[in-house]
Amino acid sequence: MKKSDILRRLQELNFDPTQYWLITGAAMVLYGIRAETGDIDMGCTSALADMLEAQGCPCSKGEDGSRKIILGDDVEIFENWLYDKVELYENIPLL
Repeated sequence: MKKSDILRRLQELNFDPTQYWLITGAAMVLYGIRAETGDIDMGCTSALADMLEAQGCPCSKGEDGSRKIILGDDVEIFENWLYDKVELYENIPLL
């Protein structure tokens, strides 16, 4: 996925930007460190994880009880992953 693909997918998801943040490869693409990534990994608040689980999104729990949610073959969401380091980059929350 290139930057334009990531931005398009985020627009489709239409999540409240205070409830999620990009991590790993997708964040590096937006920062210009990498040209592309295989998928979008993101962290999210417990509120967003609750909403997605209630909507029936596939969800698994880690040893610490935090959830991993899968949205299609291109998005993985991790509950409360590195939340304290989030910043905005071009109005997109990421690490």
